[in-house]
Amino acid sequence: MAESNVGRQLVVIFLVTVVLGGGFVAYMLHEIKRPIGSSLVASPPSAFSQMDARAEAAKKVAAIFIQHLSSSQHDDAYRQMASAYRRTTSIEAFRAACQGSPFLSTVRSVSLSRTRETIAPGETQGAMTASGVMTTGAGSVEVVFSFVDDDVGPAIVNLTVAGTPALPMGTLPAPSAKPAVAPRRK
Repeated sequence: MAESNVGRQLVVIFLVTVVLGGGFVAYMLHEIKRPIGSSLVASPPSAFSQMDARAEAAKKVAAIFIQHLSSSQHDDAYRQMASAYRRTTSIEAFRAACQGSPFLSTVRSVSLSRTRETIAPGETQGAMTASGVMTTGAGSVEVVFSFVDDDVGPAIVNLTVAGTPALPMGTLPAPSAKPAVAPRRK
């Protein structure tokens, strides 16, 4: 039996690898279609650009709201609240909550750094929040605005300051029930 030549085996393996590798590269170059010239195509407005526009609108509503509070224009700030909030909470209760809060009564400015929208399956718009920092006479605190869609766009439905809801809903007095008529005694 003849001894095998290791050098010759290595050369054969190398040549087979080169031939097979070259064949693979030639096949791939032939099958992959390369773009010719510019292939950039304008795309329609995406859902991301719509979300960005909604986020900016929500930030604007929050900034206007804080501006009204900082100048003690509670009626104007109340108008920035969602219609669902205004139906369940009186202007007097809103004003009392604002004036009773050490943060809302001394608010100076707000800087919202994050917006988030959660969209239910099959819907095009969802629940939106915006969070950041509110500067007040009592110090800087974390703030989270919750928004719903009203007729005119995003409107504030709740405000959380330092982890606590600052403007609770449902402070309108309950409709008074007619007093029961007691039977007359004869």
